[in-house]
Amino acid sequence: MRGSYYLRHMTGMFLLGIILYVLMARFGHYYVEGVGYATVQDVLTGTLLQPELLFFLFLLKLLATSLTLGSGASGGIFSPSLYLGATIGGAYGVILRQIFPGLPIDPSAFAVAGMAGMAGGATGAAVTAIVMIFEMTLNYNVIIPMTITVALSYGLRTMLSKESIYTMKLARRGRIIPQVLQANLYQLRRARDVMETGFLVLPASKKLNEFAQTMTPQSGLSVLVVSDDGKTIIGVLSKDDLLRILIQSKETVALGDVTSKDYVIASDETSLFEVMDKMHSQHASVALIGDSSGALSAHDVKGLITRERIGEATTEGMDIFLG
Repeated sequence: MRGSYYLRHMTGMFLLGIILYVLMARFGHYYVEGVGYATVQDVLTGTLLQPELLFFLFLLKLLATSLTLGSGASGGIFSPSLYLGATIGGAYGVILRQIFPGLPIDPSAFAVAGMAGMAGGATGAAVTAIVMIFEMTLNYNVIIPMTITVALSYGLRTMLSKESIYTMKLARRGRIIPQVLQANLYQLRRARDVMETGFLVLPASKKLNEFAQTMTPQSGLSVLVVSDDGKTIIGVLSKDDLLRILIQSKETVALGDVTSKDYVIASDETSLFEVMDKMHSQHASVALIGDSSGALSAHDVKGLITRERIGEATTEGMDIFLG
């Protein structure tokens, strides 16, 4: 909802209050209030095994959690995932027992597997969910089913959404979160946060001596060489390369004759790791950064990432471990 934060929060809490009132008036219990451990316990002990009610509570808890978090309150993630998994898993187990009455189906086992599957898939902590749910229930009979459920849940969630429910909001704000603790954090920075924007755009017909006369200490470290139309990219040269060529070559040599074409194109949303991989696979020394990874004109180039800049980003990435 757009508009006032207070209005959004009051609206969400008002709708949540209506849900609680209806539940109390109809069933004599709030069911979806708070963390909901009482309801989870009823499912695990077999006290609450009506499949229609369990599925109804699953939908209401999902709605209540969305209203709480969406309106700005801190409603939690882990506990609601346990509630959702227990209710939908328990309902599934009861339905299977009704369909196959001759099989020894325990709905509580399905509830435990559902809890682990929902928590592992939503949060991305698959192994943690398996171990934690087992420690909470101490049910050895559900280890294998629970592991299979978590694996399927985690795989399906990654197909639908690369980010977990914990990292999705940060990802929308441009904050990339590593999938594993040992990840190299600097490689997860986006190209727009690493690229250097202080580069010069010069025509291919410009002579080396003309470039040397206009060069100042404030000039960019890299030079983007373009055609006479000012749009088509001919190549890229570093200032050091130009100075070396100026010493070794004649001053009348044009930039277009000595420019390097060993560059790649990447989007500013691309991670530094992907840029490094692209540069390595194509043996390029420079990456041109734009809005997309397709063809770029000189006007579309937002910045450059050189091998030297990657080295600086690596050093900057060490600060998190040194500080």
